[in-house]
Amino acid sequence: MKNFLCLLILSIFLFSCKDDFTLLELDKQEITMKVGEVETLKIVKFSPSKPENYMVYVSSENSNIVKIEDGKLIAIRQGKTSIKVMVEDVSTTCQVIVSGVYDEKNDIYLAGFGDANNAIYAVNGITYTLPSEKDLSLATCIDIQGKNICIGGFEYNSKGQGEPAKAVLWINGENTRLSDNGVVTGVAFLGNDIYAVGQNTSTNSYSVATIWKNGTPISLKHEPSFANAISIHNSDIYVTGHCYVESNSWKMTAVYWKNGNLMPLSTKESYAIDITTSGDDFYICGREKVNGISIAKYWKNGVEFNLSDGTQNCGASRIAVEGNDVYIAGYEQLKKDFYIPVYWKNGVKQISTKEMLHGYTPLIAVSKGNIYFSSSLFYANEDLYLKNNQHFNFCGKPYMKVHAIKLVAK
Repeated sequence: MKNFLCLLILSIFLFSCKDDFTLLELDKQEITMKVGEVETLKIVKFSPSKPENYMVYVSSENSNIVKIEDGKLIAIRQGKTSIKVMVEDVSTTCQVIVSGVYDEKNDIYLAGFGDANNAIYAVNGITYTLPSEKDLSLATCIDIQGKNICIGGFEYNSKGQGEPAKAVLWINGENTRLSDNGVVTGVAFLGNDIYAVGQNTSTNSYSVATIWKNGTPISLKHEPSFANAISIHNSDIYVTGHCYVESNSWKMTAVYWKNGNLMPLSTKESYAIDITTSGDDFYICGREKVNGISIAKYWKNGVEFNLSDGTQNCGASRIAVEGNDVYIAGYEQLKKDFYIPVYWKNGVKQISTKEMLHGYTPLIAVSKGNIYFSSSLFYANEDLYLKNNQHFNFCGKPYMKVHAIKLVAK
């Protein structure tokens, strides 16, 4: 696919002559860029050399990789393409290679799975495959400490009769089995220790919310129960999830555990999905059912706040805090069986995309003023990515469906 820009030679491309045009040379014959970067080209040699205005045509062989805008080259996604510059009937080209992702403030880590149903992660847009002996694996969460990367998830063989999911950690790329019947949903460093949370399976075949400290399981005791995320602050370990609570008439109830002690968040059927800490405060997001309608909400230090008004089904899936601002990713029902990804900033809803795309599992991460938002899309073999509400491409090939985003300030 080609896109063309016809511009009168001004500041970037200056050229002139009265005679036949015979020579055209650019300042660069090859450029390496990262996704999001902007470059310019200049004509440095031309003949004849007497000044006079000319029209310059600039085209990209593949505008999905590099597009031309106001005479500038903008890297869109990973790949290779050729930029053609033409004056009169003389032309020359510049080869452009786009790799990775450019963010002047943060390193960007993603975790999920690829088009071969295998666990992968990405660092600044460059993807890496995580080892597994199983034919299906998925990375669900990621944490970074210095040069150490810890990723949690699960793996299993899907062929034949199948088998239970195996809870695993990938520590700097090495596969470590935590359970033969469970999943990891959250991970966090504390000093030299690695904490993972998720579900293990009890002797009664119930799911049990579990913390693994350096691979050793610590049951959170309630059966059945589900741990979805972990956050650590001042050596206090916060885990959020949901379980059946006796004081709530044995309804499934949004809860958190602080250092292993259970604290219910609601008196209704409810689900807690994500947790983060900031300063001395902790924040949890999820949903609660009221009169058959799912209401998106969050809790700050256990105090609840509604994000939706109960007129349509909504849910909250990820939460991030920077300074005094609270960002929550979620979804809302646009019509029957059609949900769109959204996010809220300080309780005010932000529609994630004008296209009203049918999406799910929204994610959000914020660091140094940059807001990254992602959602898997139905009917599309790719995810939606936004940086500060603008479309953005994190990864090229292999295709990646993202389950976790982590920003690390540079």
